[in-house]
Amino acid sequence: MLTSRRSHTKSRKGCKDCKRRKVKCDETYPSCFHCTRQGIPCSLAGGNALTDVSSDTRTPKEPPSVVGSPASVTATSTTDFIHLDIALDPRLTGPVAAPSPPPGWNSRDLELMHHFTISTCDTLTSREDMRHVWRVTVPQEGYKHSYVMHGMLAVAAVHKAQLVPSERQMYITLAAYHQSLGLEGFTPLMFDVNRDNWKPIFSFASIVVLYVYLLPARSENQRLLTPFPSILELFSFVRGIQSIMQKFVNYIPRTSFAPIIWSVWITDVDDPMNPHPPLENSCLPRDVYQALKRLESAFDGGMRADFRDDYLKAINELMKVTRLLAHAGVSVESGMVMFWPYVIPERIMLDIEALNPHALLLLSYYCVFLNILEGRYWYSRGWAKPLMAEIDLQLSHHRELAELLKWPKEQIMVDRAPM
Repeated sequence: MLTSRRSHTKSRKGCKDCKRRKVKCDETYPSCFHCTRQGIPCSLAGGNALTDVSSDTRTPKEPPSVVGSPASVTATSTTDFIHLDIALDPRLTGPVAAPSPPPGWNSRDLELMHHFTISTCDTLTSREDMRHVWRVTVPQEGYKHSYVMHGMLAVAAVHKAQLVPSERQMYITLAAYHQSLGLEGFTPLMFDVNRDNWKPIFSFASIVVLYVYLLPARSENQRLLTPFPSILELFSFVRGIQSIMQKFVNYIPRTSFAPIIWSVWITDVDDPMNPHPPLENSCLPRDVYQALKRLESAFDGGMRADFRDDYLKAINELMKVTRLLAHAGVSVESGMVMFWPYVIPERIMLDIEALNPHALLLLSYYCVFLNILEGRYWYSRGWAKPLMAEIDLQLSHHRELAELLKWPKEQIMVDRAPM
């Protein structure tokens, strides 16, 4: 249901996300209230200051608002970081008023750090080498860079909120607080990644993607209230972070971060000699290859040529996800599924936003893989069913797609025990 917006004094200095969402921006530097509340980068922290004397009614002691765009950041499409729609609706996160900043690391911070290294790190992955990255490598960056430490504490706080329901609100508040502090240090650096600082930036970027992925866990009643905007925000964030870090991806295999690469790309997904790895020991539906083939055939024969190639590429990337999961068996890594948003063509993103029926049908098949992750990792839960329900509603009048929609619905809407 649409609600009327409150009137407010117009200003051209608000951050990009507040403008996108058409809400009043308080223009607080370096991060406005809405971006701080959601734990996301605010455009006020980067770029060149723009002055507008005629409309500037703030007191002199307040820092000037900064609304600028960085140098072009190239990705696989036209996506760049300034277009990341990652400002989540406040209704999704619940109250997140931050406590008064402590003078230093306090006992609660030490509790969260301890919890991260003895518990949270082991729940983020199934591989011991990846657990070492989260337990040792990332904290080493956190000891040297406080914004990385704040990101770790934010994730640990959300984990504690899951484990201690009676203190959930307190931990969710702490998570938002630490995330906002982490972003204060991260945001000015994210467009100046170089050989000297890429490791802490990569560490925090990975944490931020995880934090955005935790939206259902952070939300009131742990429910995803706006599935389509939320999944687009997650996808956009993945694409933006990847585009920023792409220049340094070749460094990763030569460092202690290497398991992040090797834990995902465990096989040659383009091997023509093994296009359909066996599924017996995997968590995949036994008919997944046939289902994707039916979807491919439907798109190949029923779409305009200028659209078809993008959709067929997206299905081909879904097939790569399938091969990775087939080879992984029960040792599924979230990166095996989460690389897909980065590699799909920009057209798919735009079509999902426009609620294009074919794009929503494609998204429903991706939800099957999100659902698999939900059976493995606590931080991935709460996406697949709300998305599938919304897709089903949107496509209810497209009877020509009903048969193709049956398969993902059957995989997702039937309750399955966690793996």
